[in-house]
Amino acid sequence: MLFGAWKRTLVGGALAALAVVLVPAPATAVGPDPGVSFGSVSYSGQPRPYSVYIQNNITGSKIVARLSNSPSFSDTSLSCLPAGAVNGRGRWRCTASITRRLNPGGMTLRVQAVDTGDPSRSSRVVTRSASVTSSFTAGGGGTVREGSSFAVSGRYDHLSGIDDYRVTARVTSNGRVVLGQSAITCSRSGSSYRCTVRTATGGPARSTYAVQVTERSRTTGDSRSRTVNATVIGAATPTAPSFAVPSTLDVDADPLVITGSAGAPGLRVEIAVDNSSFSSIATTCTSSASGSFVCSLPSKLSEGTHVIYARSVNPAAPTRISPVSSDSTVVSEDAPTPTPTPTPTPTPTPSSTPTPTPTSTPTETAAPAPEPKPNTDEPSADLNHGQDALVLLLILGLAVVTIGRPGPLSLVRTGMSVSFTDEAVEEQAAAEIEAVGLGDQSGSWSFGGHEVVDEWSRTVPVGLAGWSPFLARSAGDGLNIRAMFGGLWWFGPLIALVLGVTAAVQSDWQATAPPTWLIIAILVVAALDAFSGLVASIAFGVLVLGDLGPSTGHGLLVLLALGTLWSALPIAVNAVRPLRRVGRFSWQYLWDRFADAAIVALIAGWLAWAVASSFDVIAGRPTGLPDDAAAVGIATAVAMAARVGLSQLATVWWPERLRTTGVDIELPAPRPSAVIAGVVVRVGLFAFAGHVLIGGCWQWVLGVLLFALPDVLALVDDVAGWSWSHRVRLPIGVTAILGMVVVGCVLVTIAVSGADSDTSALRYAFLAAALAPAALGTAQAFDGTTREPGSTWNWQLAGMAVVAVLTALALQGWNF
Repeated sequence: MLFGAWKRTLVGGALAALAVVLVPAPATAVGPDPGVSFGSVSYSGQPRPYSVYIQNNITGSKIVARLSNSPSFSDTSLSCLPAGAVNGRGRWRCTASITRRLNPGGMTLRVQAVDTGDPSRSSRVVTRSASVTSSFTAGGGGTVREGSSFAVSGRYDHLSGIDDYRVTARVTSNGRVVLGQSAITCSRSGSSYRCTVRTATGGPARSTYAVQVTERSRTTGDSRSRTVNATVIGAATPTAPSFAVPSTLDVDADPLVITGSAGAPGLRVEIAVDNSSFSSIATTCTSSASGSFVCSLPSKLSEGTHVIYARSVNPAAPTRISPVSSDSTVVSEDAPTPTPTPTPTPTPTPSSTPTPTPTSTPTETAAPAPEPKPNTDEPSADLNHGQDALVLLLILGLAVVTIGRPGPLSLVRTGMSVSFTDEAVEEQAAAEIEAVGLGDQSGSWSFGGHEVVDEWSRTVPVGLAGWSPFLARSAGDGLNIRAMFGGLWWFGPLIALVLGVTAAVQSDWQATAPPTWLIIAILVVAALDAFSGLVASIAFGVLVLGDLGPSTGHGLLVLLALGTLWSALPIAVNAVRPLRRVGRFSWQYLWDRFADAAIVALIAGWLAWAVASSFDVIAGRPTGLPDDAAAVGIATAVAMAARVGLSQLATVWWPERLRTTGVDIELPAPRPSAVIAGVVVRVGLFAFAGHVLIGGCWQWVLGVLLFALPDVLALVDDVAGWSWSHRVRLPIGVTAILGMVVVGCVLVTIAVSGADSDTSALRYAFLAAALAPAALGTAQAFDGTTREPGSTWNWQLAGMAVVAVLTALALQGWNF
């Protein structure tokens, strides 16, 4: 009976275990995870207050987020509000409650989409890690002489208006503190500091000082240190002085005067009489600039034999004493008084009397010079067709550069690698797209190699951003196209490479205009992805660099113009595009989508037309391209409009692929050296182009200074931390471009009307075109207004005016 019960228990347990293994438990319904845009930032470059954008993929839910940043705060709740989300689904913005910025160090974000009505539909907790990098640097040191001072300087983590971090320095040599310098308070100015360090005297001939600079937060106590080494060279030991005294002296003679050479200037020469230990010094003197010295004994020497001793001492390092030199003299009553040797008087060199040159009598009278004929020509103030197009190109190009200038303020204080306008954050609408689209379910993008394309898009722009914002933007351009085509995207750069090589061949390996069909073909490829245009530009430039044509300056200008047309134009035009629409088709945004494509197409087409129309002036010789300028402009406009249409289509039908390619990534701020290098390159290229076109004149100098003014002011403000800022609402985006184009055309028209020649007209046009961008760029450097993310189109009528004016200018141009 007992055995039967045991068998039943065993069999029942086995059946229960089998049921647990084979019968699936009901799955918990967990909603899709939220998408998080969470990247590393710099201490000075993070948004204030700090916020992150999160894509919620569950309808009817809310976002809950917590952020940790040691030692600032730990596991602190963020305030999350919809930023375009509809019924909970879409884009949310979560903001930290603290008013000051995060401190350098690691930070962790935990995000969850919570459905209060049905907790089973809530997402998992998504954890993302990033970091806040420090701006703290230290440099200086080098080789210094003992007894002198040297400086250690650099940048520290500084926020304008907040005195948080204190900078101190500790100076040691062989582990010991030098001259009590254990906590020197360093001076600070703006975001820079400077520590002045003293060196001791009397040390070894060569020693190493370690200067440890530390910044420490007054509020949180976090700190970091940098060490700078300096080599301290001890003062040199003087050589033994050389001198001689008379072998005999009369007892009644005047006190002995000792002359000689110390071997170096500024040494203290000590004289002792019959005292080799120098316990008693008779007299001292200082060597002159030539190293010689003259020391007079204070009194006469007594009768007998005396030994005179001399040595040199370095006054900067009294322990540096030379070997001792000596000489002797015998003092007696009948010794002759030495007579100084007279200095011979040089015999004057007889001067020769120059032989007068005979004056020749002219044999015939020169005919009077003919009077110049009066100039009956009227002053010319006209610009030919190529120059007209060049001035239009200059006006629009400077306007786009002013809006797109990646100045230090936008880089350091907003954390963006390129800040064209506050509203034009790259592809913000991607955070509001549907979870899965029609294109995501197709296999069109899964062609071999798409994983490499996705990895490129996510990592390469981030890696390049610190060194070159332009290369970072080139590597990250066309993310929508990459999302749609996947591995097929690689055909774009390959086709561009072949076209670039073909353009060089068709140009006979010279820096001139390739055939028009090749220029248009490369423009079409570059419109879809600026990286392809960069590949074609490099291939063409490298192959024709050996033959720049009859004028090297114009040859380089041709390479610059084609490179800008093929690589920089797609980046600049797409970045000033003002509108970002949600990822779904709707009649509500029909006008916005049309205006989006129209603005990009018109600006790009006008720029391309202006480059082609002025190409003869740029190349300095006939090229034939101006005859096809209309075709180049129209083809560019159509290609850029198609690019916008494909981008908008990708947000609707390829949303999952967009997230995979890293469309919502925010590039880190570039290094200070990259910011300065960008300023130097931009100003240098502008100065070079202007010099080739109008030559060295005062208009060229003033125009270059105006172009550089906003960059210089922004750099100085970034270093000095000026507190002044204005609150005037400045035009931004395409509105600013429209204003600068209109004002620029008016100023150029006025300037040209006062010129008296074609050359003078072009020079005054160059200067006048730089005035409006310089004024707006300078005002932007001190812009203290804040703008909420959104469209630059505050009124639809303003948008219609922009489209109308740009259309008229693109079709008609402007006759100066």
